Amino acid sequence: YRSAEKKRIAAALLANSSILVVSEPGAGKSFLATAVREELQSQNFVTAVPEKGTQKQIFLSLAEQLGVDTETIEGKNMNVQQLQEAIAEWLEQNTAFLILDDADRFPVSLRTWLEKLHLQEQPMLLLATYPPKRDIFLKLPRIELEPLSDVDIREIMNEEAYNLGIELSNSQLAHLQQRTGGNPMLAHIVVREEYLGLEGHALDNTNWVDGTPFLVAALMCFMVIRFLGLG
Repeated sequence: YRSAEKKRIAAALLANSSILVVSEPGAGKSFLATAVREELQSQNFVTAVPEKGTQKQIFLSLAEQLGVDTETIEGKNMNVQQLQEAIAEWLEQNTAFLILDDADRFPVSLRTWLEKLHLQEQPMLLLATYPPKRDIFLKLPRIELEPLSDVDIREIMNEEAYNLGIELSNSQLAHLQQRTGGNPMLAHIVVREEYLGLEGHALDNTNWVDGTPFLVAALMCFMVIRFLGLG
C-alpha cells in the first residue's frame, strides 16, 4: 500500500540523502520501515535498525548489527559516549543505512548524535509521529504519509474479516470505513470490533482538533469579565 513511498525513500537513501517520514499513529510507518530495509538488503546493502530500550541498549544494538567492536583496547565494555564515537567512525569509513523508527521518542542527546551523523553525510531514515519542530527534525527533507485510498482500506478490512472468519456486506464495509479516516491500523481495529460485537459510532481517526487554544481563550475571557465585575 506504500510502494510509491518505499521507492522514493530507497532512492533518496541510495543517493546519500536522509529522509524523515511523519504521520499520525497507525498510518503504516513501521511497515514502511521494514519494506525499505528489505529493499536495501535485497541489493546487498548493510542496514541497522536499533532495538527499543535505553540509550546504551540502542547503541549496543546498532554496533552489533554493523559489526562494530563494543570493547575498548583494555577489554572493558564501552560506555555510551565511546559507543557513539566508535559507530560514527565506522559509518564514516563504510557504507550502511540507519533506519530509526519512533524517532520522536528519542532523547535530546540521541538526536544530537544523529545531527552529527547528518553533518558527516550519513544516510538515514527517521520515522516519527508528528515530531517537534527542532534539531534533527528540521534538517531533513520530509515525507508526510497520506491516508490510504478507499480501495486499499476496503482491501485491508476484507483481509482482516477473512482472517477472523467473518463476512462483511458492502453496507457494513461502507459504515466501518467511515470510522478509519484512511488509517490502516484503524481498518484492522474496526473489523475486530465488529467481530466482537462492540458498538462503535464515533470517528476513530486520530486527527483530533487541539482544543487548547480555545480553552486558553475561554479562561482569558473569564478573567477579564471577573476583573471588570470586581471593578
